[in-house]
Amino acid sequence: MKVFVLSENFFFSFGLISILRRAGYDAYGLEPDDGLNTLWSFCSLPFIVIVDINERQRLESMLNNILLDRAYLFFITDYDGAVLGSDYFDIFIPRKISCAGIVNRLNLYKPRGRYYCNLSEHEKIIIQLLVDGRSPYLISKQLNLSVKAVSRHKINALNKLGICRMNSKSLLFASEYIDRIRLLFSVYNNRVVSCIR
Repeated sequence: MKVFVLSENFFFSFGLISILRRAGYDAYGLEPDDGLNTLWSFCSLPFIVIVDINERQRLESMLNNILLDRAYLFFITDYDGAVLGSDYFDIFIPRKISCAGIVNRLNLYKPRGRYYCNLSEHEKIIIQLLVDGRSPYLISKQLNLSVKAVSRHKINALNKLGICRMNSKSLLFASEYIDRIRLLFSVYNNRVVSCIR
């Protein structure tokens, strides 16, 4: 399976490519400004893209060039993985992870497809509003729900995401996850049907 590593850090991408080649993957390193669509149009089989870009505009332009129906996307994150209690944060690969951990994570999605988000629309919105600093009372007024319903959606979302304790670090991680999911869905739905935001 082909793996493309998009990173602004040359040494990180070079090390990751050598690890993946030793594990049997056909890995390539690309600069984020390369002609991605030209190269990926030759890939008729599903392929993996590991992205290490944090700028929102560059991510959007890069995602517009990716054929999302054939690409499995992973994002490199600075979080150490201690927040994770389950595999629901599967689009993230911690920067400090073992070589075997990277290969295991990629092998997990080789035989089957993957889903990018296990949260309902209400759960995504409520977590995002909580991260933005809104209280459950204000969220209930805004979404026309009871405070108990907001609390239930919040607890369900945190359980689905595998967050054991709700603290500032876990909320930041959940916020980054939801931001990437919304970006993926907005790019994909703008191209195919319509934006669900």
